[in-house]
Amino acid sequence: LMLRERCDPTLRFADLVLVIDSSSSMSQPTAGAASKLDAAVAAARVFLDQLSLGRDRAALISFNSAVTVLVPLTGDRAELDAALAGNLAQGTGTRIGAAIAAAAEQLGTARPGSQRAMVVLTDGQGTDEDPGAAQAAADAAKSAGVTVYTVGLGEDVDLVALRALASGADHCFVAPDAAELAAIYRAIAGALPCAKEAFWAGR
Repeated sequence: LMLRERCDPTLRFADLVLVIDSSSSMSQPTAGAASKLDAAVAAARVFLDQLSLGRDRAALISFNSAVTVLVPLTGDRAELDAALAGNLAQGTGTRIGAAIAAAAEQLGTARPGSQRAMVVLTDGQGTDEDPGAAQAAADAAKSAGVTVYTVGLGEDVDLVALRALASGADHCFVAPDAAELAAIYRAIAGALPCAKEAFWAGR
């Protein structure tokens, strides 16, 4: 048996969720941006620039002690930009598990045949009531065929936990500053159309 697979990015389409930590610690400054949250918003715009919105769709979720779906899955760039420009509400807490679960719920409405993924950004450790909530939510999403990318911003991230949440070691990133964060988001967006998870045996 010979198996031949070739990915043509122009024939692929994606449903994606950008999950952004908006806890109070994201107000801290970082090199290249006024704050970590400003860096996250700028990186989100870079990510959206790489998509073919209309063919691709994106959603935005922010989280602290509460999880907010800022924009459900859409191909409307103006709607996404308006949400990013709206000064994401900050608060205490970092409920990563609840945020991942909300992103997975959004991807439950993904189109048949789409590449489904979430990019989860945080600058600290989770504060879910159940310490295992984040891992359980990530495992459920991955079992449902969602590709999970995790991105840690700054020096206080729990890299071990972020690696466990991600779909693989090569799906977990750490950004020390705004410039590196934007580069990571650009790379993730570029890899999505032909992500290995979309093919037989993950090749």
